[in-house]
Amino acid sequence: MKQVQKWIICLMGVVLCHKAIWANPSFESVRGGIQVGYALIDSTVHYARTQAPNASDMSDISGRGTIGGITLDWCRILGNSDMLLGVEGSLNFTKAIGRKSTKGTFFDPTPGASWETTVEFSRSIDLTMKVGYMAKGAALAYFKVGPSRSRWRSLSTNTFTNTKSVSAANGLGLILGVGAEFPLSDRISWGGEYNYRRPKNLSHNITQPNGLTIRSVDVAPTSHAIMFRLNYRFCAPDYAETPPEKKRKRKRSRNPQ
Repeated sequence: MKQVQKWIICLMGVVLCHKAIWANPSFESVRGGIQVGYALIDSTVHYARTQAPNASDMSDISGRGTIGGITLDWCRILGNSDMLLGVEGSLNFTKAIGRKSTKGTFFDPTPGASWETTVEFSRSIDLTMKVGYMAKGAALAYFKVGPSRSRWRSLSTNTFTNTKSVSAANGLGLILGVGAEFPLSDRISWGGEYNYRRPKNLSHNITQPNGLTIRSVDVAPTSHAIMFRLNYRFCAPDYAETPPEKKRKRKRSRNPQ
């Protein structure tokens, strides 16, 4: 808890001390960026025995790994307000894996049988709508939501007979995120983001070497990620070259009454 408080205090200091570079009410940009962070997967796994005696059970499988990707977005201030609306697309790659043994949970005809279930998250393509608030041109806080198409894989292995059963899917699900950005110049900004991803469930059957199905496995995967990003604006704002006051004077001089 103390560590979280320290991070919040540091973030508040950055916001209060940061230079107001994004001060133009006509703020609009197309940006590309890179992001890197840490992903945590948390999956609820339901097991059901299909042969007598019937039984069912569930367990949680957690894993972690690094995550990185590229982003492209468009955003614009709404009218003369401080509210921002935008669209963002991103492509991410990761190697987050979680494993758990289920030995002793069920009766198995094979003596010494131990089943290990693995859940793996490898990549995602996200398309989100962003709604944000610009704080005096020195910081941008935003919320985003949209569809996420991610690649997941679940695997169950009998460690005694090395029998494997695999399910892999490009699942379409939902992603939610909150974040903040801070300008370094009129073109470059940095920021941080937390996002939550919930794809569709994975399922597979566990079979014996003779082909007999003895269990069904249903996996409900989720992922959490902390991302740090660096963005580049392809189009610099007009005020970086000519302040709005000078523009008004220039227009008046061109159109004398």
